[in-house]
Amino acid sequence: MASDGHEYEDVLRRADAEAAEGRYKEAYNLLGGGPWGTDGDRELRYKRGLYAFNVARERLSEFQGAPSRKLTLVKAGCWLARSEAYLSSAAEEGDEETRRQVAGDIERTMREQERFRALAQGFDEALFVTNRDARGET
Repeated sequence: MASDGHEYEDVLRRADAEAAEGRYKEAYNLLGGGPWGTDGDRELRYKRGLYAFNVARERLSEFQGAPSRKLTLVKAGCWLARSEAYLSSAAEEGDEETRRQVAGDIERTMREQERFRALAQGFDEALFVTNRDARGET
C-alpha cells in the first residue's frame, strides 16, 4: 500500500528522535512499520542498517558484563547480519556518492563482524548448538 510523503517523514522523524536518545532498537522497529513501497524505501533500509549496527555495537560492548554472555553474543551477531543486509540492499540504489557512503558503512559493519568473530572464538561455550547437536545426532 503506497502512502503519502507525510507518513514517511513522520516515521523517519520519530525513528531519528529515538536514535538521538540512544534507543536504536526502538528506532529500528519504528522503521519496520514504515511506509514501504514508497520512494523512500532506500532511505528506510539504509537507516535500518545504521540502527541495527548500533544495536549490535551496544551488545558487543555489553558482552563481558552481560548476565547471559552467550545470548548477548548471539544477538549481536544477528544484529550485525541485519545491518549488513539492509545496508547492502540500500547500496543497490542511489547515485555514486550515496553508494560510496553506504559502502563505508558496510565496511564499518564488517570490522564489527571481525570483532564479533574474535569474541566468539575466545568464548568458552558452543554458540550455535542445535537441538540435534545437543543430542549427539549428525
